[in-house]
Amino acid sequence: MGYADWTEDGEKTAFGSVEISQDTIVGDFDTIPVLDVSGMFSSNIAERKKFAGALRDACMRVGFFYIENHGIESGFVDEAFEWGRKFFDLPFEEKMEVYIDNTPHFRGYTPLHGSGKPDAEGKGNANEAFDFGHDPKLNDDPNDKWVDTFMRGYNPWPRQLPGFEKHLSSYYRRLRSFCRIMARSIALSLDLPEDYFEKYLTHPGCSSLIAHYPPQPPGSILAKGLDAHTDAECRLFPFPPFLNDADAAQSLPFWLLVQSEPLKY
Repeated sequence: MGYADWTEDGEKTAFGSVEISQDTIVGDFDTIPVLDVSGMFSSNIAERKKFAGALRDACMRVGFFYIENHGIESGFVDEAFEWGRKFFDLPFEEKMEVYIDNTPHFRGYTPLHGSGKPDAEGKGNANEAFDFGHDPKLNDDPNDKWVDTFMRGYNPWPRQLPGFEKHLSSYYRRLRSFCRIMARSIALSLDLPEDYFEKYLTHPGCSSLIAHYPPQPPGSILAKGLDAHTDAECRLFPFPPFLNDADAAQSLPFWLLVQSEPLKY
């Protein structure tokens, strides 16, 4: 992907200054690429480099992609969604026992319309969510003093759902391990040593969330599921298998309809 009209100000990161683009030139694409990530698990460096090349192309030309053959079983993902359903089906008062504002670590339950900028009716985002993340019990290295305190702390798990914590914690660990391997592919795609980013990922401030977007009234133009926003993470892996409506307005020439793809992130 090419860029134009760079701002003069840069953003400081652990890797140095990053320039912020005001305008983006859209790459040459009309579909979202699907990457078979099995190559990044190969013991053959040639196969890993081949995948890294495909990853580089998708990132530079498009900026996002589907991944398949990631090794995370469909039943495992389905169970995570089932625990999400059970949580959101709890009475409002019980969900509010783990209200996100009761912790300093951005963990817990955000109620419907409890986030985002108010619309014309004074309502926020039309979704509810549960955030969880880096927790001493989920840490694979106890020396986590380098993790930002905002991203480090106990998760307020709901007492009403035995098994919720266990499964979502397992899901978190699986995705964290996957992301660390993906970081090696990103390094290869930049012609860097494969382990280049590992020292920055020893104590990752990664997080997860499950979200519920209730159906909106037909013809509604005010309610928005989620504000326009930018995720500042290094990588974001959403899994949206329950998108039902295939209709989407392409109000800008470079908008693409993101279809739900079974077993793909």
